[in-house]
Amino acid sequence: MRRYLIDHARGRPRGEFLPLEGFEQILPAERSGIELALTVDRLLEELAKTQPEWSMLVEMKYFLGLTDEETAEAMNVKLRTMQRMWRDARKWLFAHVESAGAASAGR
Repeated sequence: MRRYLIDHARGRPRGEFLPLEGFEQILPAERSGIELALTVDRLLEELAKTQPEWSMLVEMKYFLGLTDEETAEAMNVKLRTMQRMWRDARKWLFAHVESAGAASAGR
């Protein structure tokens, strides 16, 4: 599903994505919305290796734009459980984007 959404977004001149509150500020300013989506896609592949539920959660909220309630229902978990998972997944994404930015700055 994620691949389909990425391919679809590439074909559109301006895609609209659900922001990951503050995620854009830690990426270089010249990044476009599609570059942000591609970065998130790459990170989700890495995340899915260790935390597939978090990866699925980010896909639902970021790429599909589901609400907390819709996401919790789709994942068949309690709302509060999903919100904790969302918090942890966002922390993981922010940490890995920051570490990737530091690595690319050192090149």
